[in-house]
Amino acid sequence: MDRQTFENKVVELVNELMDGFDNGDFEDYKNIPLKYKWKHLSALEYLSPSIEGGDEFYRKIYNIAIKFGIYTVKEKIKRGEKVNVAFQSYSAAQWPAGGVYERIAKDDRFDVKVFAAPLVDRDRDSRIDSYTQTYNWFKTNGYKVFGGLDIENDRTKSWDEAGGYPDVLYVVSSWNDILSENQNYLEMPLNTLIGFIDYGMNAVENKDGSYEKEYIYNKNSAGLMWKIYCDLEKTYEKYKKYNILHGKNALYTGYSKMDYFYQDRIWKKDEIEKLWKIPADMSDKSIKKIIIAPHFSVHDNAILKFATFKNNKWFWIYLMKKYRNISFVFKPHPNLRAMSVEAGVFKTYEDYDNYLKQIDDLPNAKVVTESSYLEYFATSDGMILDSCSFLVEYMYTKKPLLFLRRDTQYFTDVGKEILKENYTALGEDYFGIEKFITGVILGEKDTKKEKRDQIFKNVLDYKGKLGNLASENIYQDLIKSLFEIS
Repeated sequence: MDRQTFENKVVELVNELMDGFDNGDFEDYKNIPLKYKWKHLSALEYLSPSIEGGDEFYRKIYNIAIKFGIYTVKEKIKRGEKVNVAFQSYSAAQWPAGGVYERIAKDDRFDVKVFAAPLVDRDRDSRIDSYTQTYNWFKTNGYKVFGGLDIENDRTKSWDEAGGYPDVLYVVSSWNDILSENQNYLEMPLNTLIGFIDYGMNAVENKDGSYEKEYIYNKNSAGLMWKIYCDLEKTYEKYKKYNILHGKNALYTGYSKMDYFYQDRIWKKDEIEKLWKIPADMSDKSIKKIIIAPHFSVHDNAILKFATFKNNKWFWIYLMKKYRNISFVFKPHPNLRAMSVEAGVFKTYEDYDNYLKQIDDLPNAKVVTESSYLEYFATSDGMILDSCSFLVEYMYTKKPLLFLRRDTQYFTDVGKEILKENYTALGEDYFGIEKFITGVILGEKDTKKEKRDQIFKNVLDYKGKLGNLASENIYQDLIKSLFEIS
């Protein structure tokens, strides 16, 4: 959709909404016509800065819409009906809500499922590959999952085919424009409550310091959410500062994906060998394990410019061949394939796929794309990365990381604090990268551990501050919001 068409559509939706308001369609919050959808509020929020009293009017309509959604659900509960909850996810690698899903699934007051959605902004092969891996991961791991892609006809399935719109939908990404129209929550009526459990933790900024405000806290989608579950106290404070709702819909619960690392696990030999390639002359206990995680921002016009992959892509294979006493997992960002070709790092998708195959063919290395990475984090000894969210997430393992720098990287206050007490090297500093491997990983001289642990305690340890796992906090908020009398 070109810019002018988009602007015309936004104006049309706002006019429909305001005409309806003038005609009394929003006077009774219990009976709002279902023709009004979340796209109407999205359009109103978009235009609110150019309308006199626009922000205040938006908040008024938002409050009515949320009351409508809560009323609809509570009426179902009064009738003894189950509450239908859905989680929408397009990437198993990004999935942050396992503990929340499990708690809801055990509660017989709910019916719950995952809606696996394909990405419409990718080429057909990439779309089918990422969707298939994601759908299969959910299926294999015991989730009730609806597949949103008819692969044979390359057709996206609608919510009607999934049994209708849910009462509560949890989305795990704010990038809703990469989903098909018939799966996008903007097309849902206002009696569907939308909650947001983010798939990542932010520690990065752009040069002028506008990224967090524009792309996270005051992004159009954030003002539509019934609930935003915040990973850190500072995240919650920024929603209060920047968002059109002033944080009314935000709640500090902790980051449910990181609940994984608060639970003690003893890894068996066969479990390690399923995750990591262990050469025949090595044991799972003696071999060191390193994750290499390149970001996708290789393009010169990227909003964030963090990737160093152009400068070190062949160096990784060199290291894997040199250090046979290390098992490597290469964990590229899911978007790296498309961006590498678009930016000319590889000429074709086939070239990129052949690059990954070279890694996968090595006896001590493997590629991991669309699957959970938490198990790899937990069993690794260290990570080398320029990936934004992983800088924060890997802190929960209490293990060392090497962050690869370039002069176009900028960080939030949290990011700066974390980066200061981790190891860094320029992306093209091969000597510095190898020094981290030989000294910190193989030599086990982690001189920054004590200060890292202090940052974790002061900034990241939500369970220490709140007393519960994030998944429990989110589940309890759902119960309180829908089942307790207010």
